[in-house]
Amino acid sequence: MGSRKTLQVLSLASFLVVLLFGLWLAVRELRFSFEHQVWIHYSTLPADDMALEKLLKKQPGVSKARVTRFDESIRIAYVMDQDIFLSKPPTIRIEAILETMGYSEKVAPTTERVEFYSGD
Repeated sequence: MGSRKTLQVLSLASFLVVLLFGLWLAVRELRFSFEHQVWIHYSTLPADDMALEKLLKKQPGVSKARVTRFDESIRIAYVMDQDIFLSKPPTIRIEAILETMGYSEKVAPTTERVEFYSGD
């Protein structure tokens, strides 16, 4: 009777190990998208924002990017796909990028918001 009990325990332990390994693999591949929105006000801006939008789209993890201008303010929205369980999400240093592209003389604090992205 003892060997039957041992076999049952070993079977259950093996099943649990396989189950946990499968869950670990599934979670490891689980990715979510977050929309980052940044509002910045500058007194000096380049003629257009196309170069900025193209550069944002090339950043690691970015799947969508859009730059909208309102007078001296710009709204930058980009979607980043990231694994929220096992790694730190990539970050983009927006203000550092803007400084190299001709945006200068910031006249108001930067406003940022991040939220779960559910699609267009």
